[in-house]
Amino acid sequence: MICNICKIDKSISEFSVDKSQKLGVRRRCKSCMTLRNRIRRNGTAEYKKNYAMKSDGTKKQCPKCREIKLLSEFNKSKTTKDGQSVWCKMCVKGNAKKWQLKNKELLSHRVRTYSLKNKFGLTIKDYEKLLKQQNGKCALCGKDKGNSNGIRLAVDHDHKTGKIRGLLCWSCNAGLGLLGDNIISMKRVIDYLVVYV
Repeated sequence: MICNICKIDKSISEFSVDKSQKLGVRRRCKSCMTLRNRIRRNGTAEYKKNYAMKSDGTKKQCPKCREIKLLSEFNKSKTTKDGQSVWCKMCVKGNAKKWQLKNKELLSHRVRTYSLKNKFGLTIKDYEKLLKQQNGKCALCGKDKGNSNGIRLAVDHDHKTGKIRGLLCWSCNAGLGLLGDNIISMKRVIDYLVVYV
């Protein structure tokens, strides 16, 4: 693995553990982190030149792009002394986009996991169990078109009680939603179709 600071290829054992990273270790080797921390503690000119942020109360230097910008160009932060994030908004945005491009599958999994848990109180295992019970098919039309092109079956639930009823393809879920879960409206649709089909 290559260290972000010294750019030397080193073994993983020479990096500190960091579970938030994809590989489970920091991107800076232990020796570079030790040197950086030593420089920081001593408050030497080298640290101030390379790492410290310059600020006059209205402007601040971003350590990523090295540009001096207005404080309004930095996000707010409760963890820093000046109340502004370390990197400017543009650098944060650029870094986030790079990470998202590198980690599309992980991001998709995280979004899916969060969405299922937050909206319906389901885990991925609960969803897979429902899908297996329905043989991977829509609970209404019985087609497995919800799984084509990577599109998953939607979780259908009662909007009043929040109770999960099953998994539906996009078409059935949209139709049910447009009819407002109203049995009378659905009977009218059936009566209409009987006359013209």
